Amino acid sequence: MKRRAILFLCAVVIASLSIGAQALAQAGDTGKKDEAKPGGNPGDPKNPAPKETPKEAPKTDPKAPPKDVKPAPKPEEKAAPKETAKPAEEKKAEPAAEGEEGVFSPKLTGSLSLKYKIKYAEYTDDTGDKAEETDQDLQMLLNLSMKNLYKNQIHFHMMGGYNIDTWGRQDSKHRAEVFEFADVYDTYNHKAHGKLYYSYLETDDFLLEGLDMKFGRVGIEKGESIHIDGLAVSYEPEKALVVTAFAGLPVYFWKHHMVDNFTAGFYIEFLPFHLVEDVPGDTTKLTLEYIYVSEDQNDAGIEDNFFSVVLDQKLFHRTVDLQARASVLNGEFRDFKIRGTLRDPENDIRLRLMFFTLPVKLEEELSIDMSPFMDVMGRYNPYNEFKLDIFKGFVDGKFGIELGYHGRMLKKERYEGKFNHDFDRLYATGSAYDFLESHLDISVTVEYVQSMTPDDEDKILTMGFDLGYKFSDEVKFGIGMHYHRWEMAYLSTQDTVEELENVRLFSLFIDVKPVQGLKIGLNYSFETVGGDLKREYDRFMLSATYSF
Repeated sequence: MKRRAILFLCAVVIASLSIGAQALAQAGDTGKKDEAKPGGNPGDPKNPAPKETPKEAPKTDPKAPPKDVKPAPKPEEKAAPKETAKPAEEKKAEPAAEGEEGVFSPKLTGSLSLKYKIKYAEYTDDTGDKAEETDQDLQMLLNLSMKNLYKNQIHFHMMGGYNIDTWGRQDSKHRAEVFEFADVYDTYNHKAHGKLYYSYLETDDFLLEGLDMKFGRVGIEKGESIHIDGLAVSYEPEKALVVTAFAGLPVYFWKHHMVDNFTAGFYIEFLPFHLVEDVPGDTTKLTLEYIYVSEDQNDAGIEDNFFSVVLDQKLFHRTVDLQARASVLNGEFRDFKIRGTLRDPENDIRLRLMFFTLPVKLEEELSIDMSPFMDVMGRYNPYNEFKLDIFKGFVDGKFGIELGYHGRMLKKERYEGKFNHDFDRLYATGSAYDFLESHLDISVTVEYVQSMTPDDEDKILTMGFDLGYKFSDEVKFGIGMHYHRWEMAYLSTQDTVEELENVRLFSLFIDVKPVQGLKIGLNYSFETVGGDLKREYDRFMLSATYSF
């Protein structure tokens, strides 16, 4: 009955919004064409609060929790920036006019996001009986930037979130070993929990031209994504050289903050062609990164030294972008990654490739974790990974075809197991944008997955699709269906994780912008799980984001 009630509620609300969407669409044709289009969706700088995020099939990367799927953007479009990654970038205001220096004239911008989630699961428990679980959460996220506190040289940025378990439970009502909707918030003792992702003062050219400083809770996003309570300083004596250094207490969003720990590091970015006339300065960039972390766990000190070098290179009049990155951890080679993109705008062609190798085991006791789930998942075993895709557009970008391959090869067959699979995936996607000038976007994907399991080999041919319809600039609707070979279940009450197999996801959404700066969204998804763990999930989310 609960599930039916949720489905009935979704149907009523979606039907109501659809009717209102048509009215807004008619009104939108005659007015409100110049309203701002706030972009972006709330996200997470370093997985501080596990949430549903877009998925790729097959699901092999345990670092990305699932999310409701929306129609993919056009291949040449960049994904909307996450609100949680860093403060919204703005052009620097013009210097204060002569005679106005020292005037306190702050400008406040930011956003407030609210999400109410209802989740329902139906499964067979350990005794063979049918069981169900329900969970409800309210999530809030506040993002603020106050520019120009002093002569356009001092600014303030902060972002904080709050999660409330409105259902009032953090464990299974059937006292089962696994609570279907557990997440890292359920590892705390309270139903409500807040997090401060960053809060810092920023100075631009305040004490010295080319010198920028950040003091407080700061996110370091240049290489390895880390957060500290401390100081970060960046100095650019000339365009060819940028030096960034930081030091402070490391911030752990998924476990208790330990004041005995310490981290420090630096980044050196060198652009040699800024020193050469008649050559684009950003053609080549070399970045050196070093991070030191010390931890005092159970009175046993742990120290890690991490070093990486990155080469960014643009070739053939910027039609080719290459990046190569190698890293060393505690004196041993950790991983190597190379990726490249070729763009031919004249013929509407794009080619991308990526190769990654992890030649060594990474154990869970490292202080520089690859993901917040490493404590419960254990080690990463050696593997090679390769991706290749090519896109070709037709009819002035109204149609497109993409062909791709994604494969992971384990170094040894005995490494095959949970979260560590050997697989090959081939796929073809056909897309149509503004199909027949109907404001309808269509995307259909056919994929073939060949994978190894500890017991057998699977060969699966499947299909998925995305449909998106734009009633007006203020109202958009989408529906989709996708297949995922593997998917990670969230943390359980026993601090373990499950791997779901053969997951089929059906999702729909509607976004409405009733007034400038306000976006209201309604999302619903239905998920079925095969394999040994048979599950059915219903997820409903009502969200509202106001940007100012």
